[in-house]
Amino acid sequence: MSLMAKQIYCFLFSLVIIGGPAFSAKAETTTVSVASNFITTAEKLVVMFEEQFDHKVKLASGSSGKIVTQILHGAPFDLFLAADFSHPIKLIENGMARREDLFTYAVGRLALFSSQIDKELEQGTAPLSSSNIKRIAVANPRLAPYGQAAFEYMQATNVLAATKDKLVYGNNVAQTYQFIATGNANIGFVALSQVLNVQKGSYWLVPQKYHAPLKQAAILTLKGTRNQAARDFYAFLKSEVARALIRQQGYDISEEG
Repeated sequence: MSLMAKQIYCFLFSLVIIGGPAFSAKAETTTVSVASNFITTAEKLVVMFEEQFDHKVKLASGSSGKIVTQILHGAPFDLFLAADFSHPIKLIENGMARREDLFTYAVGRLALFSSQIDKELEQGTAPLSSSNIKRIAVANPRLAPYGQAAFEYMQATNVLAATKDKLVYGNNVAQTYQFIATGNANIGFVALSQVLNVQKGSYWLVPQKYHAPLKQAAILTLKGTRNQAARDFYAFLKSEVARALIRQQGYDISEEG
């Protein structure tokens, strides 16, 4: 091969590498189940992904507890973006996913939110036991890790006993947010990503020392391991461009994987 021919060959090869999966020979569609707190971020990621790949991604959202039950009963999801680790591990224990396909795609932050301007809340001094607060929204802790984290915070700060009669439960953090936004609750616990860009309201970031880390795990189902679109989207979540977007949306990134 002449020197000129070698140079042309190397140039063309580099284009393939740079283009990577965008030159995928076969476009496929994947269905991804997403924890409610992450759905807005997932929608943005899908837009970026579909700009680079020929594949299509369909999203379905709900509480992690309900999603894992649906998968265990045959729901055809290829990839599960959960709000914790315990629910994806149930899929591994039931032979529906592999442990090597489990990784932390985001670390969530818990926020206490009001749809009203509240300086006390923003300074972290709003007393939940105040008579001015009639209803406190929280996601069902049996289904939603953010609800469990809220309970851990209230227990750690000794306010649970004084507030338990005020609690109203959402099936997930999306419904919990709606309770607050519509005025059906004065205040409540949601994900930071839900309130980071709201036009009206106040929030306080709950210190992480009061609850277990909200490590959110992604896992391919066995069905998903056979779907090229699912595998490509799974790999895309680990890319720097995806991680940068996840950070912008109010999440931390774990370097532990």
